[in-house]
Amino acid sequence: MVHSRLPVSDRRLAVSAAFMGFGLGGFFDGILLHQILEWHHLLSGVQQARLDIRFLIMTDGLFHLLMYLMTVIGIYLLLRSRAVLGQGQTKRIFSSYLLTGFGVWHIVDAIFSHWVLGLHHIRMDAENPLVWDVVWLLIFGVLPCLAGYWMRRNGSDGGASKVAALTVFIAILAGGVSIFPVARNDVAIVLFHPMATPVQAFAAVRSAGGEILWTDSSQQVWVLRTRSPNTSGSLYKRGAILVSNNGFLAGCLNWMKES
Repeated sequence: MVHSRLPVSDRRLAVSAAFMGFGLGGFFDGILLHQILEWHHLLSGVQQARLDIRFLIMTDGLFHLLMYLMTVIGIYLLLRSRAVLGQGQTKRIFSSYLLTGFGVWHIVDAIFSHWVLGLHHIRMDAENPLVWDVVWLLIFGVLPCLAGYWMRRNGSDGGASKVAALTVFIAILAGGVSIFPVARNDVAIVLFHPMATPVQAFAAVRSAGGEILWTDSSQQVWVLRTRSPNTSGSLYKRGAILVSNNGFLAGCLNWMKES
């Protein structure tokens, strides 16, 4: 990924950008597709894993931890390269490899997670998941890599550095948006932390109002028909670790019911 003919200082900067781009690519996928749109979880395509929403959330968390590690490594290498920042073509080098790292993440994810291992697809509920996989790969995998290559090949960014900055901004913005629950319909799936007793969970659900539609045998996963926009906040205060109004998790519910 990093050109061997670069000076050592520029090579270290390129490696730091590649690590950060790879980590941001993972964050973009995890935050946007796992948390905001909820089109898939890391292991949505694995039959046994998708029967337990708690396990799906845990593996998503481990995935994000790995992306944090990749990004921290990139930041550490960037700090070691701070002496050359602002000199020569450092802006172009950093932007080009940031885009390349971002694109490589999506290429690796498509090849291994989608097609080789079958862990998930971009949109699990689509009639033709392969179409979504390919389009996503082209837009977020191939195009950023081509943009990064073009910057290195032509010796100027041609505005691609703005694209790199926009990529970082979108990833950060997605993280901020994911903090706030988004209500899209009146049916919510609620998951309580493992230490919550059935009595505590029931009390939290009743205090939030609404109609109880279903709960699992552990009484840690509940499905409610909500009547108030403040339901999510009330449940989070009383021990819920996930409140989702998304239809994809309703699919997870159907899988659990069938089991």
